[in-house]
Order: sequence, then C-alpha cells, then structure tokens
Amino acid sequence: LAFRCYFSISTSVADALLYDLNVVPDSAVVLFCPNHVVYAPIVLAVSLCGARVTPINPLFTTMELERVLERSRSSVLIAHTSTLDIALESAKNSKYLKHVIVVTDDGETIPSGTIALDDLRSHDKAFDTTVDDVHEHTPASLPFSSGTTGLPKGVCLTHRNLVSNLLQFGAIECPHF
Repeated sequence: LAFRCYFSISTSVADALLYDLNVVPDSAVVLFCPNHVVYAPIVLAVSLCGARVTPINPLFTTMELERVLERSRSSVLIAHTSTLDIALESAKNSKYLKHVIVVTDDGETIPSGTIALDDLRSHDKAFDTTVDDVHEHTPASLPFSSGTTGLPKGVCLTHRNLVSNLLQFGAIECPHF
C-alpha cells in the first residue's frame, strides 16, 4: 500500500513538474522542508524528471538559502509551511527562481503567487517513464555542506553514487536480502 501511494504521489508530482513547471534535465529544485511524509516522493519526482534535487537544512537562514538558490541555479523552491517565511524572503532576490511550491500539513492557506503541493499531487496526466536523458552519470542530488569551514559548498551526487550507497548499505544491513 505504501509503495502504491509513493508511486502515485511521485509520478503525479513529476508530471506536473515536467509538463507544467518546465523542470527538465539540468534543472535544479530546492527542497526546504523538515522531515515529512512527502519528502521521499518529492525527491523521487524530481529524479524522474531528470533534474537534481537540492535538499536544504530547514534551519537555514534567509542569507544561507539565498546563496544556495543562486549557486544551484534552482528554478523551483519547495518549502514547508514551517519554513515558508524564510523561503519567500529568499525567493525575492533569486534571479533563477520561477516557482514556489508549498507543502502543507492540514490544508493551510498558502500565499498568493505560490503553488500548493496538493494541487500537483492531483495532476491528471500519466507520467509513466523517466525522461530519456537520465543515465548513471546524471546529477541526481546537489546537497550543500553546512559551511562550518567557510561558505556552504554544493556536492554533486550522480544516480550511480546513490545506487552504490544503497547497495553498500544493503550489504551491511540486509546481507541475506
């Protein structure tokens, strides 16, 4: 049941990102959200589009988020309502950002000019395959360091990096699987 739910959310959000918001390979999407039930489906949706996701610590300040938005050249910012004030303030100064998507918990109202994630989840087109440009060396994620020794720096992780890490984890944690 959980797999079907994640699949449904991931594919409908991917469809809306790709066809409505023009998130294509080489695009970047910032995810500024605490741990949440839709976190993994959002990451999968961005990957299905061939884009890279930039997960951001929900405790980042406006200045830190602004720097990441510029360095990642993100066109979409997905923020939880708990991080929305900082997200919107940072979005004002971004020259690349085109859309702000809001993750709500209980159908809270969202500011004008933003998009509710729930509206993307109900997208009606059928996204049925990953875009053709995705291969093992395609960037999948662009996390930024915390900046403890200077400014935060982006680290490019490819699809191959992520699969290798999952296989390593599985070999240790589930050796008989």
